[in-house]
Amino acid sequence: MRSASRDVVDRFTGNRGYFHRPDRLRRWKNGAAFLAAGLVIGWVAVEFASPRPDVHSHGELAYPHAAFDSNCEACHKPHSSGEFLANPLSLFDTRSRWRDLTCIKCHAGPAHHASARDGGAFHNDCSNCHHDHEGRDSSLVHLTDRHCTHCHADLPAAHAEGATNFAATVTGFAKDHPEFRPLAKGQAESQRRLKFSHALHLTPGLVYDSADKHPWTAEEFGKQFGAAAKTRYAKDGSDNALIQLTCASCHQLDAGHAKPGDPDRTRFDQLAATIGGEPRQSLLPARAEGAYYLPIDFDIHCKACHPLRTPPGVSGGKVVEPFAVPHRKQPHALRGLLRGEYAARLAIEKHPAMAVPLGPGGRLDPAQSSQAAAFGKEVDRLTDAAVKALMLNLTPHDSPNTNGGFACGKCHYSTEAGKAEIARLPDRSVWFEHARFNHAAHRGVTCTECHPGTSGPVNEREPALIAGIKTCQTCHSPAAGVRHACTDCHRYHNGDRPLQGLGSPHRDPAAPLDLNQWLRGKP
Repeated sequence: MRSASRDVVDRFTGNRGYFHRPDRLRRWKNGAAFLAAGLVIGWVAVEFASPRPDVHSHGELAYPHAAFDSNCEACHKPHSSGEFLANPLSLFDTRSRWRDLTCIKCHAGPAHHASARDGGAFHNDCSNCHHDHEGRDSSLVHLTDRHCTHCHADLPAAHAEGATNFAATVTGFAKDHPEFRPLAKGQAESQRRLKFSHALHLTPGLVYDSADKHPWTAEEFGKQFGAAAKTRYAKDGSDNALIQLTCASCHQLDAGHAKPGDPDRTRFDQLAATIGGEPRQSLLPARAEGAYYLPIDFDIHCKACHPLRTPPGVSGGKVVEPFAVPHRKQPHALRGLLRGEYAARLAIEKHPAMAVPLGPGGRLDPAQSSQAAAFGKEVDRLTDAAVKALMLNLTPHDSPNTNGGFACGKCHYSTEAGKAEIARLPDRSVWFEHARFNHAAHRGVTCTECHPGTSGPVNEREPALIAGIKTCQTCHSPAAGVRHACTDCHRYHNGDRPLQGLGSPHRDPAAPLDLNQWLRGKP
């Protein structure tokens, strides 16, 4: 009987060496094996030749986080065995695991853009913008523009309401960035609440025009305003030299926290003594880097030339000498101070209306006598006359009458027509509220390069003397080579408060850690 195996063997009669000639399937297997071996060898060669051996590893942390190099749990949320038992597939979800960071343990801050179409989910994940493990010298805050244009290339589409008050499309500072908002037509001028001319104050001798025959010399200035003012504003020390104010006469950078004995500290102490018990906010060195200028303060920068005093008065045939009045007082508060001062001065001069002594404790009691009533009316008359003179030409901002008055009305506007109330001055320590500008970084450029118009006509309602975006683009552009990334000027976190950091009120932790806990990243 013929066996079944013989039938199988007969199929290869004349083709006994079939296994030496691989078919299509075997050729594919051999090719795949050689390709895999080549990839492995090439990968190893690239790893040894690469200047960055951490291309496929976690890499070094940036300097601020260098202490956590060997402690992943300081920044990455650890995953427990319970999570694996609940969902075994979570072991393979490595991308979401390494992005599960705990930045807010140290970097507390306000909520991010809830107005985003995704509800702020993209913005709440720190690692979408901040990338560490890229070396010690890498920056965690100088980001590429794509992180911003992710939304700002089509901002209405990224906004939950489909519309925005900001520029709809911005893809680069040197490309399509709009003009700075405070400099838009009518924006800056409409908010001016002070009559002031830089051109007038920067004129040598402080003359109005070339026809003025009485320019101030150092000697005349010293006689009028005192030796301290003369020393401050007479530049070359000569008595015949014209007084010349410069930008630095009023605009002073924050010098930081100086040590006792340092010139800056001495200067600070002198300024503090100048204003006495008045608010010292404009003197406090809150920003140590010197990026912004301190606010202008009347008692420090203006009072030397513009002392605030009452007009001379006459009462009972006697002259009531002018006296100083405090700044930062609305008329209703100023009236009480004036009345008390006039009452004291008339009482000292033994005014005819005071034929009898005052009541108990020196109190004025109109019911006590006709003389006391007459005395009170005289005090009120002098007070009303002084307030009227101090508030002369105190007109609304949109009034055509902007002529300088005797004192308050010389520089200030009123809140509304016919009302003796001084309009509140906006804080212009920072003009660009949605960006940051470091004056110290631009100290190599003259002030007039960015603030033109200081030599123009005398204009009490002058525009904002700030150059537009074209001036900035002269340097900050690809052609000039100066950096012009979004993050060079804009802060995402708390960006509308450039004088604060991220979540400024929350930066001091309620429960600080000791050094060991800090390095471990947990209590």
